Amino acid sequence: MGSLDALKDHIHDVLIEYDGDIRLDDHPDIMKEAREAGLDERQLSKLIQDVYSTINWDVVKKQKEDEFARLEALKKANAIARSNTQPAAAIQKRPVQQTSRNNVNSPGSSQPTSRASAITAVVLLLGITAFIGYAAWLKPYLKDKNATRMYSYANTLVMRSSPSSGADYNTIGNLSYGTEILVYSFTSDWANGKANGTTGYVSTQFLLNKKDFHELNAIFADDEAKEIIKTTKCRKALLSYFTTKGIMGKMDPELQKEIYGEVQNKEVWQVFVGPKNNTVNNVAYPKIVNARSKFSDFACVIKNIESGKRRLLLFSFDDLENPTLVMEKDAPDQGYIKSVKSMYINGSPDYYVTYVN
Repeated sequence: MGSLDALKDHIHDVLIEYDGDIRLDDHPDIMKEAREAGLDERQLSKLIQDVYSTINWDVVKKQKEDEFARLEALKKANAIARSNTQPAAAIQKRPVQQTSRNNVNSPGSSQPTSRASAITAVVLLLGITAFIGYAAWLKPYLKDKNATRMYSYANTLVMRSSPSSGADYNTIGNLSYGTEILVYSFTSDWANGKANGTTGYVSTQFLLNKKDFHELNAIFADDEAKEIIKTTKCRKALLSYFTTKGIMGKMDPELQKEIYGEVQNKEVWQVFVGPKNNTVNNVAYPKIVNARSKFSDFACVIKNIESGKRRLLLFSFDDLENPTLVMEKDAPDQGYIKSVKSMYINGSPDYYVTYVN
C-alpha cells in the first residue's frame, strides 16, 4: 500500500501549481500513487476535493499576485530605463545647462515619481481584476472541474433544496435517466451537487459512477428495454449479474477506451424485449420466491448478440432492495416468458418457466 499522506502532499502541490485544475490524464503519477494507496477513481476524486478544500486559496492568490506584481514592476522599470537611455550624439545636441541645488526641485524632477505612481496604479488594477475574476469565474470553475461525475439511473430523480425526502416543499427539479451530476460532497444517503445548472441534493441510492452507468446502459438493447425494466432495483440486479459473470453489454469501442483504457474482450449480452404493450414479453415480475416479501421477483431473458444463445435469470429482493440471483438457466432461442412457477423437487424449491411465441 502506498502512503496516503504522501499522495495528499503531492495532490496539494499540483493543485497549487495548476491553480486547482488537475487533469488526471496529465498526471499518471497521481493515479499510480492512488492505486498503490488502494483508492479507486471515485475515492481519488473525493480525496482531491478534500485536499482542495484545505487550501487557503486567498493566500495562494495573494502570493501569486505579489509575485506577478513584482515581475511586472521589474519589467516596467527596465522599460523606463531603456526609454531614458539615448545615443551620445543626441546628448551632445542638448544645450548645456548649469547644475545647481535649485534644479533638484525643478518640474522635470517629478517625472520618476509620476511613473512610479502609474506603475502602482496598474498593479493595483491588475490585482483587483484578478480577484474579481477568481471570485466570479475561476473558483466556481475549479469547483465544478474537480467534482465527482455521477449519473442518475432512475427514470426520474428528484433534486431537493435540502437533504430531506418525502415532501414537496423542497423539490426544485426532476432529473431524467442518464443526467450527469457534479457531486461536491456526499454521505451514505445524500449527495450535494449540480445538474443542469441547478445546485441541490439528490439521493445517493439512485446514482452510479461513470463506469457503472455506461455498463448498465449497454445492457439495454433499446429504449423499449429501459422502459420495461424501469425500477432501479431491477437495473441494479442486472448490473450486479453482468459484473459478477464478467460479461458486458454492447458498448462503442471509443467509449470502452475512455472507461477502461482499452477495448474489452468479453462476451456481449443484452436484454431484448418486444413491444411495451405485449401481454407477454422477455421480462416478467412474478412473486414466487417469498410470498411474504414486499417486492415482486424479477425474471428476464438476456441474449448473446454473437451466438444468439439466450439465458433466463430470476432475482428476488430483500427489504432493502438488494438483489439475489435465485436461478439462471438456458432459454429457448425464441419465445416470450408466459409464466414462472415454483415447484418442489425432492423437498428443494425449483422454478419452471413456460414460453410462448
